[in-house]
Amino acid sequence: MSSGNRRKSSAGSTVTSRGRNCWNRPRTCPRAQAQAQAGAQAGAQAGARARARARSRVASIGLWACLIGLVLTVGTGCQRESRLPETDVGRANALPDPGPVLRVVVPVAPSLRPDEGPKPFQIDLWRYAYASLLRPGRTDGAPDLARACLWDEDSRTLVCSLNDARRWSDGKPIRAESVKAGYRFLEDRGLLPLRPGPHRGNSVMADGVTSAFRRANRALMNVDVTDSTTVVLEFAPRVPEWLARETAMLPLYSQVEIDRLTGRFQPEPGVPPPQLPTAASYRRSDDGTTSLRRSTEADPSQVPVRAVQSLVFPGPEGRVERVISGHADVAVDVEVSVLENLVRPGQSVRIHDAGPASVELLLWNVRDKSTNVDFRAAVGLAIDRSRLAETFRVGEISAGHAGVGFVESTSLGASGDEGGASSERGSGSEGGASWDRGSGPGAVANSARPLEAARRLGFTEPPVPGTPPWRTIDLIYDRRNPGRERMATFLAEDLAHLGIRLRPLPLDGPEVWERFLEGRFQAVLLGFRPPPSGDVSSLWASWGAYNGMGYSSSVVDSLYGEFFAAPESDRDRLARLIESQVERDAPANFLLRRNRLDLVHTRVRGYAPAPGLPLGDLSSISFEMPPVP
Repeated sequence: MSSGNRRKSSAGSTVTSRGRNCWNRPRTCPRAQAQAQAGAQAGAQAGARARARARSRVASIGLWACLIGLVLTVGTGCQRESRLPETDVGRANALPDPGPVLRVVVPVAPSLRPDEGPKPFQIDLWRYAYASLLRPGRTDGAPDLARACLWDEDSRTLVCSLNDARRWSDGKPIRAESVKAGYRFLEDRGLLPLRPGPHRGNSVMADGVTSAFRRANRALMNVDVTDSTTVVLEFAPRVPEWLARETAMLPLYSQVEIDRLTGRFQPEPGVPPPQLPTAASYRRSDDGTTSLRRSTEADPSQVPVRAVQSLVFPGPEGRVERVISGHADVAVDVEVSVLENLVRPGQSVRIHDAGPASVELLLWNVRDKSTNVDFRAAVGLAIDRSRLAETFRVGEISAGHAGVGFVESTSLGASGDEGGASSERGSGSEGGASWDRGSGPGAVANSARPLEAARRLGFTEPPVPGTPPWRTIDLIYDRRNPGRERMATFLAEDLAHLGIRLRPLPLDGPEVWERFLEGRFQAVLLGFRPPPSGDVSSLWASWGAYNGMGYSSSVVDSLYGEFFAAPESDRDRLARLIESQVERDAPANFLLRRNRLDLVHTRVRGYAPAPGLPLGDLSSISFEMPPVP
């Protein structure tokens, strides 16, 4: 590092007094500034000596809060840390005795607040900082802030008794009024679920759904407080128990944080607002490093992982190499081709299948009548899904499952006939698409499929290779997603057999999503995370917030009415019927289900991501050996 960089780092470091908290302190040191100013007045040589003395005194006082790779252990005081060069962000593990820290390298910055909204390849780190009445990860939920939640079918209420031992990070108890304020904030931010449809009013696709639409169709009608430790969630008619419990799994904000986010109150600089007891606070540096310090609550031994440090490293090769070298513990959601090229036998790493990451779909704008149901169905017949799935295989691990939708037991995307009429709005007498069921994962295209696809388009046989295309379709997708880049290439080759030119238009991810919601596309490649409950009404129902295709089906809407009212044992069957109807109407072609592959260093034990917990239960993770220095 040059002397100029060293001077900049010295001026930007943090110095803390004895006995004071070192988290989120201001970036300037008054003592160092004063000495630097005195040195500057005395001349360049004297200034250099003053800065050297300032650095020496800082080392004797306590902690250098580095701008890069800051990791704190939990406790009331500060642990002494070494100073790191600003450019060497990968050696955060070199801090002496940092405590049990899970070091994660990610492609994009993690989400730190629930209201930030999902982004591709993003992990929700806020899951470890915000508590809820019931802990997410299962459809029924496990106790969290609440000791128990009891459902009353007749009154449609969920009565939750709070655990009076839980505290905010400033030591104050969490009371029922605080929980009520948290739900009011979630409603204001549009984060509460809608009641089962059909709904009243029209949503605006560009904005998801409007606030008026949400108020008219909200599932949670009221939050009542009977005493300081009892909260009653009152729901609309026909809201099932599982949806009520999902509402109880939503993260809750503290009142101080709500006031800060709404502009009613600004805390003192450097003082974090009270958080829920699963975490004390975050720190995000300009270099892409995010640190999450966890609270011990009582017994430090009950929190094996004291902190999570995530570093944004856009290049997948760099993320993998950091784990292989031992300078990181986990590389999240790694591209298959990179694992094939870099991971070798004998290395101290393992590939972990983290479960379903997304259902990959080719979605159509059904308002465009030139791409009617027969056209879309013919495209579905022409796609070789087995070839797509093979590109997601690493050795014996397959991260792509062909012909599987949101419901794993449903097989989609082959050819044949199951009957059923199309219910697409404005499709007239186009009828239903023909499909072959039961092909399941790994289905392969047979020689009859191109011929059937051509006949679906009105041709007696597929066009002769080399014939000029009779139709051009623009396909938008995320330019930074290698998997979708690869799928776009293969889809173009498959559709060429039908005389269709698929013109790829790679865009930035946010623009792809915006154009999809607004309906400004012909075809788009997108992936959606399968929800634990199986409820994908936001995509397929006519009232769906993510229904950018403009798809409407009275059959699907009716099935969702049954789905919301059905017991849990019957929801899987109804979800399969919904997907079958969607496949017949073909607003989207199901391509495959993609699993998330993480590269994990062998020193990490107990790493098991789950729905609602992107890095798994941190209390179950342990380390077999110290980090690599």
